[in-house]
Amino acid sequence: ASAASLADGSSAGGAADPSACDDKIEVRVLAEAADGEQATTVKMRLSMPFSRMMSAWCKQYELPEEEVSFELEGRKLQPTETPGGLGWSAE
Repeated sequence: ASAASLADGSSAGGAADPSACDDKIEVRVLAEAADGEQATTVKMRLSMPFSRMMSAWCKQYELPEEEVSFELEGRKLQPTETPGGLGWSAE
């Protein structure tokens, strides 16, 4: 199974401003591959479920979604979670 970690360039603070839920952020996906680490930057809205990014990433690398896990700070990221729900902001 493959593993991908997320690193965001946004600040992780208190609750996201509900009026800012459509703000876009850049999410960096780091994947461990046989030939080393690969980084991909994905633009997402704060309100977009991670499942959309996960599906697009798997499709790009031609990997079955059920064989890939996405982690954030050592814990498995759930497809229904959103960047805004995790306290990320576009600032």
